[in-house]
Amino acid sequence: MSYDGLICSSCGSRQIVKRDGLFACEYCGSNVAPRLVAGALCDDLEKGAVCGALAESLCTACGRPLCRIHNDPKIVYWQTPLEWRRLCPEWDDAAGMEWDKLVNPAIRLPIAGFDPFPWKDHGHEGLLAIGEMELEIAEKVKGIVNQLGGDYYETGVKFKSICSNCEAGIRGEVDKAVSAYGPRYRKAAYEERILSIEANLEQGIAYVEAFLKGPIPPGAGQSPTYLHTESPIEEWENFGSHLKQLLNAANRLTGMLKGPD
Repeated sequence: MSYDGLICSSCGSRQIVKRDGLFACEYCGSNVAPRLVAGALCDDLEKGAVCGALAESLCTACGRPLCRIHNDPKIVYWQTPLEWRRLCPEWDDAAGMEWDKLVNPAIRLPIAGFDPFPWKDHGHEGLLAIGEMELEIAEKVKGIVNQLGGDYYETGVKFKSICSNCEAGIRGEVDKAVSAYGPRYRKAAYEERILSIEANLEQGIAYVEAFLKGPIPPGAGQSPTYLHTESPIEEWENFGSHLKQLLNAANRLTGMLKGPD
């Protein structure tokens, strides 16, 4: 790819490429330093036409002059291809809301001071595997953006000054790189994780029944905001009913992922 508006000061060639984050002449190999010429006009597009406003900076990716509007910081959210909307198309918005409740429980078990049986966190190893995969994906994203002057963050990559054309190209490149992990990520972060959530919910129901010393009676299932060994029995019963509702929701989501028999 050659870059518009850049000229090699050594040989006058306009065949400029970018290597290891630096602009260089493809013909003689000399480094080329992009500079904003006085009176340069913005070369970005505005409603399909060249903007033409007075430029204030250069695109950090290609050196294109940009005005104060088109050089606004832009963020590429690299985790978008890993979200459930992309990887679990079987789920609708209601299913997505149920998923959020499943992965963000209001109360985590076990409760301090009550240990009726050894507690096993069924999702621990799976979360470690997901974390390792996310680190691998993040390194891939960093490799793409480091050469383009972007600043990496946990969920996105920020560019201080970049033209719309380069922004679109980076979005496409990042999306392609991250999407390649899609099948592996869906399996670990959704298909396998929801099975571990179901196992933890079943264990939680047994835990509450051990505290109640009997079955959980039918109830509204409204979860208390805080639970401890001195909480009223009614709050434990409500929490148990809430866990049953969550388990039913998890079962529904699992069934949707598997599809029709």
